[in-house]
Amino acid sequence: MELGTVNYAAKDGIARVVLNRPDQLNAISPGLLEDLDKVCAAVEGDPTVRAVALQAAGRAFCAGADLKAVRELSPDPEKWARFMRLWHRVFNRIEALPVPVVAGVHGLALAGGLELELSLVAAHMRTAEAAEGLRAFAEKRKPVFHAS
Repeated sequence: MELGTVNYAAKDGIARVVLNRPDQLNAISPGLLEDLDKVCAAVEGDPTVRAVALQAAGRAFCAGADLKAVRELSPDPEKWARFMRLWHRVFNRIEALPVPVVAGVHGLALAGGLELELSLVAAHMRTAEAAEGLRAFAEKRKPVFHAS
């Protein structure tokens, strides 16, 4: 899998994902979203992955939207809408991953970066789900989440 803005490795049941745009404070660009989409596909397609560890390179977790991308895309309503659809689709996909996602947040988590962090909390840290996720990880099995 070719990724330009994210590092990905899966070993021993853990998929390690690192946002890797440290010079841009890991700001969210179309390329980063496309890479995260590929990572989601890899996690969904790998039955050995039991958990995802999401981290970021550099001094910030994520500074939100890449302002260069915003400046470039926002004047064109079609391009902007495409960027926003990609953003929402990828964040929703991350929230819906079938395994727990743990974010190692350090430094700044602003705007869209905070949204990413909070979406993981909302999706994966409900009390019963968190407990099941931890039990499943300890027992080296996929967690079983029940619809509420």
